[in-house]
Amino acid sequence: MEKRTVIIIPAYEPSDSFVTYAEALLRHSGISLLVVDDGSGERFAPVFSAVSALPRVTLLTHEKNQGKGAAMKTAFHYCLEHYEADTVYTVADCDGQHTVPDVLRVASAAHSHPDALVLGVRDFTHPSVPKRSRFGNTAMIKMLERCAGISLADTQTGLRGFSHLLLPHLVEVEGNRFAYETRMLLHLHKKGFLFHQVDIQTVYAKAEGEENRSHFRTVRDSLDVMGVLFSSFGIYLLSSIASALLDVGLFYLFSRFVFYGLPEAVCLLVAAVLARVSSSVVNFFGNRLAFRGSGKRAVFRYYTLWLLQLSVSYGLTVALGCFIPTGIWLSAAKGVADLVLAFFSYHIQKRWVFSTKQTDKYYFYGPYFRVARFLVRPFLKQYSANLLPPEAPTVYVSRHLNMHGPVTMAAFMPFDTHFFGLACFFRFSTCFKQYKDYTFTARYSKSVLRRILGTVGAFFAALVVPPLLRSMRMIPVYRGKDMRSITCLRSALACLERGESVTVFADVDYAMTDENNHKIYNGFLMLERMYYKKTGKHLSFCVVGYDEAHRRIVKREELAFADGETTETGIARLTEAITEALFSEKAPS
Repeated sequence: MEKRTVIIIPAYEPSDSFVTYAEALLRHSGISLLVVDDGSGERFAPVFSAVSALPRVTLLTHEKNQGKGAAMKTAFHYCLEHYEADTVYTVADCDGQHTVPDVLRVASAAHSHPDALVLGVRDFTHPSVPKRSRFGNTAMIKMLERCAGISLADTQTGLRGFSHLLLPHLVEVEGNRFAYETRMLLHLHKKGFLFHQVDIQTVYAKAEGEENRSHFRTVRDSLDVMGVLFSSFGIYLLSSIASALLDVGLFYLFSRFVFYGLPEAVCLLVAAVLARVSSSVVNFFGNRLAFRGSGKRAVFRYYTLWLLQLSVSYGLTVALGCFIPTGIWLSAAKGVADLVLAFFSYHIQKRWVFSTKQTDKYYFYGPYFRVARFLVRPFLKQYSANLLPPEAPTVYVSRHLNMHGPVTMAAFMPFDTHFFGLACFFRFSTCFKQYKDYTFTARYSKSVLRRILGTVGAFFAALVVPPLLRSMRMIPVYRGKDMRSITCLRSALACLERGESVTVFADVDYAMTDENNHKIYNGFLMLERMYYKKTGKHLSFCVVGYDEAHRRIVKREELAFADGETTETGIARLTEAITEALFSEKAPS
């Protein structure tokens, strides 16, 4: 390795095999060890003395045991003060659970992905994994995904790699014991960093034949980790309950006594509005504490969502009022309905209202699409993405694969881009015609029943799809000889000039899901000439593919026009390179 790599090993009461493990790591050039003795005591001093006597080893010591998180932060502070900015770090355990080849692979990945946290992920379906570990880790994976929106194959791995760039953020993370590693994921995710996952060997068998050296306290440390995941939700829940009780109490007083003489619909409306206005102040400050968000944008977004919830709550209350008499029972039913709405509101507030990482440059989708994506994503195949937000405007090029590409990227891309989409889907009339005459009928069956059902499906799809595409700020594409095709490129250019990126699905035949169709449209490459004329800079064209084996969206190649290259020559060269990159692996079927 050309750059310096430091292996950080927090150690507490290690076995004698730790010395052999350290020697194996140091056999590789460019490797240094930074070992932290986390208060192991005199009995383990010979082990640490033997390790510290090895070349390129630095030993730091805690007088008393402070926990794995504290040991890691001690090492991070030391690294900030003593190592150069081009150094790459890998954290590994001292018990031999991480093999030397795996540690080196994670370190190599950290060199290649300096803006991401690299995680060595284990296979929990492996026969050597104890049932308790399999259940616990699987549960943590699901909880992290549901509570924080972070989809990872292994959330509790101790093998992690990162560049010097991440160190200032890692020392900010709270916690001293095993929960620190979970807090690290949440903190970096909130800061906008991505995660790159590397498959590693699953080693559990060693613990069966030797003394168990794991210092993970099953009950206490598991509760600590769960507390990290549910802390924001817990505060949010308390805030929601407090404001809901205040809301229901005031609604009862207003509807039963203060405005009782008004017509029932007016009475319910005034009571609901005044009660919700009064309770919203308590709810806003409680939720701001839960999500650690602030600013004028948060206030605006909160009350936008608040108005939506109020409208839905009022509609449900009026509907319930048709069956339940005004009074305590209607108030109780309204409270239950509001609590159900609060669970949906939690995710919207976490990911939109109080989000601290959103900027106009990387996150511009509208709330309609964001809510729809949140509701639909759990039912899709889950993908991760190793793409970082681009530093400069980028044109992403991918395959359509009969809707697999657009759906996957729209659901799981870690930042927003403007998709190219057919103009017929932007209006109800043309969208309905496309679905009725082709998508839901001609493509599948000519039977009368299928055509009737297809027409019904086309009607409802045409109600949903156009506003969804507009909420995504999609760019309309005009087919054939329509002279408005230049409008598509001008719209894309305007997005690029704002610093926003665009995505084009370049297949000639969008229905193809295999690798037999090796042709792409290349008209979008004219954006280079338009962008260069406006800015004097070259565009970056990033080819994106899908790793179906590991369910990942991956960057395959990044291309650009060369200085002095003619438009015709550049388009021909990039068309060939993009085609080769797009079809370099077997497409999903």
